[in-house]
Amino acid sequence: CVPCRAEHAVLLRTAATYDEDEVRVMGLVYDDTRRNAQRFLDQLGNDWRHALDPGSRTAIDYGVHGVPETFFIDADGRIGMKHIGPLTWPVVQTNVDSLLSIGSER
Repeated sequence: CVPCRAEHAVLLRTAATYDEDEVRVMGLVYDDTRRNAQRFLDQLGNDWRHALDPGSRTAIDYGVHGVPETFFIDADGRIGMKHIGPLTWPVVQTNVDSLLSIGSER
């Protein structure tokens, strides 16, 4: 989708900026095929893990309504924040920094 393409550079920057011990980027292939997803990633770059979502079960469990949607999951595996629409770098910084500061207080 066009918004997914728009945010891809932000995801690449996120994966390159943060240490993987602190922040992991994970892609969920929602309502698409492995072949289409791989073609997309080959064209735009791929610095993080991806998983297929057969039957959209994971998306349903998370309450996805459309794409793109981003979930910021804390160190305990809980959704700390959710962003609907294409990501921007300021959104990533704000959400990640917030969750990292909460994690450091524990």
